[in-house]
Amino acid sequence: MHVPTLQQRIIETAWNLEGLSKQFEALMFAMYLLAVTSLSSSDCQTHFGDEKGKLMKRYRNGAVQSLMAAGLFSTRELEVLQAFVLFLVGIFSPLQLANLLGLPLDDILPRSV
Repeated sequence: MHVPTLQQRIIETAWNLEGLSKQFEALMFAMYLLAVTSLSSSDCQTHFGDEKGKLMKRYRNGAVQSLMAAGLFSTRELEVLQAFVLFLVGIFSPLQLANLLGLPLDDILPRSV
């Protein structure tokens, strides 16, 4: 993702929600999920006025619905793939994700001296 381009699209979308594509909606929900994942429970309460678990569920469900609406299993759109990767990072721990992707865990786990 090219951050300056993404930032500009987010700003433009904020002023024109009718022009929001299904692909970009999926990407936005995946980013929301990752943002909440990175916050502490107290930060979620402070900034969003809600429990972290509820926010995670809301944005996870929104990501799933928008990924399906964007045609996750049939599209060739890069934004949908980006959204799916961010979604996976948001719902799995690094070890779970490595296992899911079939990556050798010895490359990921720290080596003992």
